[in-house]
Formats: sequence, C-alpha cells, structure tokens
Amino acid sequence: GVAMSAPRSVQLKNGSFEEWVEGARTPVGWGLYAGGGDPQSLTPARPAFGEGQALLLQDGDPAKEIGIFQDFPVAPNETYAVRVRVAAVAKQAAPSNMYLQFRFSPSNTFSQIDLGTDRVDRFEDLAVYGKTPEGTTSARIYLYTHVGQGTTILLDDVRVAAGVGLTAAVLIAAT
Repeated sequence: GVAMSAPRSVQLKNGSFEEWVEGARTPVGWGLYAGGGDPQSLTPARPAFGEGQALLLQDGDPAKEIGIFQDFPVAPNETYAVRVRVAAVAKQAAPSNMYLQFRFSPSNTFSQIDLGTDRVDRFEDLAVYGKTPEGTTSARIYLYTHVGQGTTILLDDVRVAAGVGLTAAVLIAAT
C-alpha cells in the first residue's frame, strides 16, 4: 500500500472574518467579486450561535452577482479540501443561488458546490474538493452568488487542507 501523510492546513488570510477595517467593502485579506448591485451588502455579523465574527452576505439584486475571493499558492497533483461554515438567517428564505468555487491557475479548471442550508440555529460545515492539475501554481476561493434569485447567508471559518485522501464515494459525489 501507499503511505498517506496526514492532511496539512493551508494558511489563508482572515478565514474566520474576524478582521474588518471600518468602512471597507470586504473583510481583510479578501477581494470583492462583482458587486455594485442594489440592494447588495457584505457586512460583519455576530450570530448568537457563532464563535466571534462571521460574514453576512445579502444579495437582493437579480441582475448582479456578489461575493469575495482569495488567492493562495498550491502545489500541482495534490488533493485539497476547502471548507466553510454556513447558516441561514432567521425570518429570511433559506439561502440558495450561493456557491463555493475552488479554481486553479493557470488551467482555469475548478470544483464548485452549492452553499444551501436551512440551519438558523447553528453553522453547517460544507466542503468542496479538488485535485490540482499538472502545472498548477495557485488557487482561488470564491464565495459568491449567481445572477437570479437573491439570497441572505452567514459565512464563517473558511479553511483549506492539502494532501487530503479522498474515498471513492467523495470522488463520485464531486463529479
């Protein structure tokens, strides 16, 4: 058999959204994807069930996307997992049309999952997996909405692991 090493944590900037400069449009370490719609907002939030600060994304403009992204170095031919904690907001429709995308450069290939949840009392952990193609030097995480139905969602604790062993079931689910 092949010896598997334990997954390694990959350092992101401000994956828990604790750092936010007053008046900034995004959390520290994250770039703004799209935006400019009305109403749309990215704001710090402190849900009662959370640990510290989270990101509240609200998208009420059916014609515009909005989200955040972050780039980081990765190695080729390695399997990564990107995890995020998500929660719905009480008295709002359950989030939909909201995605976590994990994109590799320079190939521009990606893995993506829908970030739907109906939990209003706690965070739910969701993950996307991807194997970096030959020649990959960096990756980008997007947390974003598509054009269309609006959504409101709480996001927290984005983390990345490298050297993740995948079972056949996870690989089938990811295709």
